[in-house]
Amino acid sequence: MGRNLAYTRATFNSTKGFASHIRRLSGDDDLLVQDAVAAGARVAVVADAPAQTLSQPAETWAAWWRQKRRHLSAGSRYRAGDRRRIGLFMGSNALFYALTPVVLAVGWNRENLVSLGIIWLARTLLALLVYVPLARRLRTTLPPLALPALDFLYFVLYCAWGLSLLRRRPLQWK
Repeated sequence: MGRNLAYTRATFNSTKGFASHIRRLSGDDDLLVQDAVAAGARVAVVADAPAQTLSQPAETWAAWWRQKRRHLSAGSRYRAGDRRRIGLFMGSNALFYALTPVVLAVGWNRENLVSLGIIWLARTLLALLVYVPLARRLRTTLPPLALPALDFLYFVLYCAWGLSLLRRRPLQWK
């Protein structure tokens, strides 16, 4: 998020700041970082509680939905490699969540259920290996066992936002 970015004046000037993205409704912060990397700047992610900047959330479901759609709309301006990585991530999620009911529908035999259980367990453990240390560093209080449900919810919402962008309803500031 743009409110969590820090950069030097030299980096800002070398990329001409937000000038090349001035007409974008959203994503100027992401695109500035991409421009800085392309110009040779070093970029680092700082995942520490004191480095966070919090903002007021949207007050209604409709406002939140519009905000998320606007944020997602910036992806069309990302570099091809970044779009491929995001697509690979979302594609692997889609495959994972689509194959679960298929495996269950194919048959309730022991091998299918054991295989599915191992895949779910491995994926959940991998997510926890990333989430738990990050949560500690950021001093969050979300229970780690909520992660599988939140992961699925994020996937469903991300797909819904993406599909809603296909409606061609123009995005705009309120």
